[in-house]
Amino acid sequence: MDLNDIEKHIEGKKYTYIMNERYSLGENTEILKDPPKNSPDNRVPTAFAKLAIDTVTGYAAKPGSITYSYSGDNEEQVAEIMGEVYKWNDEPLTTNELYSEMLTHGKACELHFYTDDSDNTFGLTRLPEFRLVPSSEVYLQYSDSLSPKMEAAYYIPSTDEEDKIMYELLPMQMNTYIKKKKANKWSLENEIQTPYKTPNMVEYVGNRHKTSIWNPVKTLIDAHDKLISKATNEIDRFALAMLLLPFEADEEFVSKLNEMKVIDRLKENGENLGDLPKYLDRNIQDEFIQNMANRYERLIHKILQVPDFSDENFAGNTSGVAIQYKLAGLEFVTSSIDAYFDKGLQRRYELVGDVLSLSGINTSEVSQTINRTRNLPLDLMSLADTAVKLSPVLSRETVLKLFPSDVVDSVEEELLRLDQDIPAVVMPEDE
Repeated sequence: MDLNDIEKHIEGKKYTYIMNERYSLGENTEILKDPPKNSPDNRVPTAFAKLAIDTVTGYAAKPGSITYSYSGDNEEQVAEIMGEVYKWNDEPLTTNELYSEMLTHGKACELHFYTDDSDNTFGLTRLPEFRLVPSSEVYLQYSDSLSPKMEAAYYIPSTDEEDKIMYELLPMQMNTYIKKKKANKWSLENEIQTPYKTPNMVEYVGNRHKTSIWNPVKTLIDAHDKLISKATNEIDRFALAMLLLPFEADEEFVSKLNEMKVIDRLKENGENLGDLPKYLDRNIQDEFIQNMANRYERLIHKILQVPDFSDENFAGNTSGVAIQYKLAGLEFVTSSIDAYFDKGLQRRYELVGDVLSLSGINTSEVSQTINRTRNLPLDLMSLADTAVKLSPVLSRETVLKLFPSDVVDSVEEELLRLDQDIPAVVMPEDE
């Protein structure tokens, strides 16, 4: 595949990317795509795709809910510098955005690069950086082996300019920078030597098919949109039913009624003009529409395994154990997604380590462990009771790790406070 073929492949992905993006915003394209019709022409998209994406992202990838620990020969040094690098790149928010992007499109891409640490911020020769880039602007080339490896990545940023720029990201410590000329030919503009041992692009996926989380229910979402839209149109037609006011109507209006033989037909049907004004009535099958809408909604929630938090059956029992049982389906789904997504987080660590090697920091002998905390309603009393009961058989560090980060933000600092007998929260003195 030559560079022109790669460009065509990237261009061909943009329609689907835009469609997925609009569904993620609640602007469902299927119900909105047709040209305007005669009024009433209501288009009512229901944001089920957005609901699924926001719910799963908030549950599994809330900023700060994913943390990292390190083990190896120089684990303390690596842990400290990785903490600074992740803070510099606003890692919690970046990871949250990547997770949401992956759920929306089935995959998300992260470009890695580095800048000079001119201010000697962290004492590094180069600062590792990474950013989310639209997957619609990226083409990834994998090997044909049983365990495919990324061989190259091609990134063409969207631009309104006639000339285009392509970044060809190759392994073997070479990053080629190419610019497209007006003659519709690609020519080499610059080559940049890099420390990356693999293409400096990370692909995050949530399943082996690389499909969005809401893809299985797209047809149900579209059917629900049509049902609600048609019902809204019927209501508008009823509201716009003609009100006949013969004594207030002008001559032109009466002439139109006679021309259309409306009054004649009313007389033929035995209508008494003295009973006017009347509304033209229309029967709307509210119960049928409501039943169908509820059926669609239940199927969508059931297939996605995303609970309906407004359902009385869900909110009826709010104990910690009951909530966990009700979220079991959501946990099954997110656990599978996390297994794939975490491969991308480990690739991120490898690419950052390649840049840190320029500063003499070796991360190859230090393994990174990904720790997750679910974003659940906190039953602090129950958690405190559990901690007290476990304290005789578990270490203080293990017990403190049971608490979420908004309660115990740093286990190490909390252990120091306990050793120094310093309260975790110092209340201000009364003046």
